[in-house]
Amino acid sequence: SCGTIYRGHFKNDQYDGFGDLYNKETGYHYTGWMTAGKPCGIGRLVRREKEEPILAHFHGAPCGPITAHQKRWTTNFLRFPSTFEYSDGSYTGETDNGNVANGFGHREWDDGSSYTGYGRDQKCHGFGCFRFADGSMYVGEFLDGDCHGKGRLWFAQQHGGHYYCGQFDRGKFHGHGRLEWSDGSYYDGEWHHGNCRGQGKYYSYHHPSQGGSSSSRCVSGYFDNNQCEEHNLLLDPICLMVRLA
Repeated sequence: SCGTIYRGHFKNDQYDGFGDLYNKETGYHYTGWMTAGKPCGIGRLVRREKEEPILAHFHGAPCGPITAHQKRWTTNFLRFPSTFEYSDGSYTGETDNGNVANGFGHREWDDGSSYTGYGRDQKCHGFGCFRFADGSMYVGEFLDGDCHGKGRLWFAQQHGGHYYCGQFDRGKFHGHGRLEWSDGSYYDGEWHHGNCRGQGKYYSYHHPSQGGSSSSRCVSGYFDNNQCEEHNLLLDPICLMVRLA
């Protein structure tokens, strides 16, 4: 719908899996599990601007402002929700005996970054959504505070506005993944600790300027350290770096 931004997993062309849904016009903001296009499972919901967030298990909460004509949905609020204040921010969510942040919750830092998802021993662990202070966003799996496993990363505009979907290892592209540049170019293939390494495909698209003609190039082959020697192709390593700290 108009003004709605969704970043997360899809199934059968619907929001399905873990994701972040935000409507700029109404202030509706949900982060958590979804099924068939609706919040279903554990999540964090802000229904309108300046309204207190709800941390709960949702069962088909409507994806929009709640009206008097809509039936209330069933929610089971989290057990033992607690709020902690830290020297660099705050946390609200599940805890281990009320002392340590464990389970599902929401963490905010003074620099403007935030995390909504699962945690263990006060670290991002499991599925979650991390919003960086610069506007970048990661949705996917975490391990002991690092992006690790399957995930999606949207770079902020000041970092090129690129998009990556694939495997991570301790905060670096590692395994199979696809990096899309904002100009339409992309690399789809194997990665090794942040560099293109293994079988891959690179497609470049050059936009015309001042009436010129567009051009494209497609290269498939073996890459090593961002380079495909058989096609005399070297990708800019600066564009392939991601720092998640």
